Amino acid sequence: GLMFLVEGAMGRPNEIRRDDSSLKRAPNGFDSVLARGRQQPDPAAEETIQIDGVSVAVPLGRPTQAADASGSTFHQNEHLVYRESQQRLRYIIAFEWTY
Repeated sequence: GLMFLVEGAMGRPNEIRRDDSSLKRAPNGFDSVLARGRQQPDPAAEETIQIDGVSVAVPLGRPTQAADASGSTFHQNEHLVYRESQQRLRYIIAFEWTY
């Protein structure tokens, strides 16, 4: 399998808690979409690093229940950007998936 690690410029995200397959772009007034999941990495274990002179938060914690995601149908957070100009491919990770 392949996994892409992408740096995304989220801007002002529109938060959703249920799938909306009609979304083809971020709603008017928003730059991206955040699908709020029921689990998230423990924020206490987050570290900040510098990439190209910009501070970037890196989530490193074990999965915990998200306190602010009641009623969400998403298991984990999903960040969606729709414009190519908002994304920069940083890494491609190749791995073998065995069941």
